[in-house]
Amino acid sequence: YDFFSVSFESGSQLTTIGDGAFSNSRLIGSITLPASLTSIGHSCFLGCPTLTSVSFESGSQLATIGDYAFYECKSLNGVEFGNNIERIGGNAFSRLGCKSSHLRIPPLVTTLPRCMVAHFSKCLFSIEIPEGISRVEFCALTSLGSLRNVAFPTDCSISVNVLHICPQLRQVLGVKDEDGVGSEGLNVINALKHRFDN
Repeated sequence: YDFFSVSFESGSQLTTIGDGAFSNSRLIGSITLPASLTSIGHSCFLGCPTLTSVSFESGSQLATIGDYAFYECKSLNGVEFGNNIERIGGNAFSRLGCKSSHLRIPPLVTTLPRCMVAHFSKCLFSIEIPEGISRVEFCALTSLGSLRNVAFPTDCSISVNVLHICPQLRQVLGVKDEDGVGSEGLNVINALKHRFDN
């Protein structure tokens, strides 16, 4: 089969792609979304096994990614969607075949929802979590076979099984134990952020 690309007319004022709009589309290779887009609906690209890339026109205003939005997009090469995202739904990036070794959570996101990133490919080594995260929900990061390190803000609320089945995990920073003693290393991470322009 020949896989096709989806793009929108230049200057499009589209703000929302509805729930399930492209779900189970088996011939989409790539998609370019307009800068005006603010919301990707629930299950929008669910089960698109040939989707390799999602890109945006410059000045992207995307703020919301719905539940299961990219679930089982097994060829998707990256999940970088800019700095304006405020909400990511549960299972949004589960069961990807992504080749990225590092995942960056956008800075305005305050909650990591259930199973947001789960059953990821075996090349994801680190996750960058912004300091504004206040809540990490049940199994938010689960079945990540290669994950080696992650740092949480010290004042966020962390649910059970957040890092369930992460056999290569070596270091978790920012988590306090039952006596309120925090993990060492956040000062080092913050210094490195400033040194390398965040």
